[in-house]
Amino acid sequence: MPDKPPLLGGFISEPGMFDDIETWERFLVEVEAMPDFLLKDGVIANAKWVIALNRRELRARCHGVRWLH
Repeated sequence: MPDKPPLLGGFISEPGMFDDIETWERFLVEVEAMPDFLLKDGVIANAKWVIALNRRELRARCHGVRWLH
C-alpha cells in the first residue's frame, strides 16, 4: 500500500493577496520544491492564479487602465 503524502498544507503561510509578484513567484518555487503533501496541488494552483492576476493588473496599468478584458 503506497504511503499517503504528509498533511503539511495547514502549516504553509502563503504571501498576502497584495504582496508583489516576486514574492509570490519565490513562494511558488519553494512550494514546488517541497516533497509531496496533501494540499500541494491546491497551493500551487492558487499561487499561479494570484501571479497571473497580478501580471494582468500590471499589463493594464501599463496601458493606463484599471483592467484589461
